[in-house]
Amino acid sequence: MASFNKRGGSWVAQVCRNGVRKSGSFDTKSEATEWAAKMEAEILAGARGEIPNKPFSALLERYRDEVSSTKRSERRERLRIGLLLRDEIAGVPLADLNATHFAKWRDRRLQQVSAASVLRDWNLLSHALSVAMREWRWLRENPLKPVRRPRPPQPRDRRISLDEIERLLLALGYSRTATPKTRTACVGAAFLFAIETAMRAGEIVGMQWRHPGVRPCVPQAVRHLRRCVLHDAAAGVGRLSQFRRVGDFRFHREGIATTNVARKSSIAS
Repeated sequence: MASFNKRGGSWVAQVCRNGVRKSGSFDTKSEATEWAAKMEAEILAGARGEIPNKPFSALLERYRDEVSSTKRSERRERLRIGLLLRDEIAGVPLADLNATHFAKWRDRRLQQVSAASVLRDWNLLSHALSVAMREWRWLRENPLKPVRRPRPPQPRDRRISLDEIERLLLALGYSRTATPKTRTACVGAAFLFAIETAMRAGEIVGMQWRHPGVRPCVPQAVRHLRRCVLHDAAAGVGRLSQFRRVGDFRFHREGIATTNVARKSSIAS
């Protein structure tokens, strides 16, 4: 049953059916009533094992709003889902969605981007479809499961040379003896720091300096908390820059910028 309460200037709707509870806030009671009726219908349809009469885009949007929003990678997932919503597969009704649709999507996507990018989209899709099947009961099976995954690219097999490091730092405007003043110079500092510590971009921008320039704490590493005790070279970079400007970076864009600098410096990937 649904209940409606006015709190301040909003109407709060609460739905409880078959042990499933949902709530939402709306500007008008009519909006709250319409939403509650829709939620009750979806809950009852799920209890009967019925696939809702919705396009695949509705599944992606719900996953974006309810699941992606709880992740640290929310921004990247929203970008990926936005691209998927512009693909023709988004308009396919859930009842008709099958492996053939995803095989055709894979082939279209491989004509646009690398296999590595397709695999990242693939992982997102696989989890979204699993959640829809197991928790929302919007699907009876995962239609992506029988589709052949693209072959992953070969890993890189060489390290950057000292000469290439110096040319990149020069192109980025970073000096080992001066505090970075520009955005690109800060990228140069983060680049050098990553080489010395093997830390990822997300770890570098998430650092907290408990003892400035000596031991940065990484509070949000991928799986666990991690402390880095720096050797002299990395500590020197840290003391000089403190990465005060790096925290605002969008590293997927900065990575593209650094790649462009590398090309201008005649450095092959």
